[in-house]
Amino acid sequence: MRNDFLDEIADTLFAVAMVAAIGFGAANLAVQVNKERAALGAAAASQKLGQLAYPPLSPTTRVTGGAETLPG
Repeated sequence: MRNDFLDEIADTLFAVAMVAAIGFGAANLAVQVNKERAALGAAAASQKLGQLAYPPLSPTTRVTGGAETLPG
């Protein structure tokens, strides 16, 4: 009788451990997916910001309120 009780407890603990492991794995996957989305979003925002920025000025460019190019 006592041996059957311990078998049932062991089976129950195994099932609980499996559910916990699956839940932990799912939570970890969700965190990884969110990190990947955040990284992709940051890369896209950085690329868009780079497109909005002014191009580098040439050595012959003088800045006086507006960009003017020196002759020659």
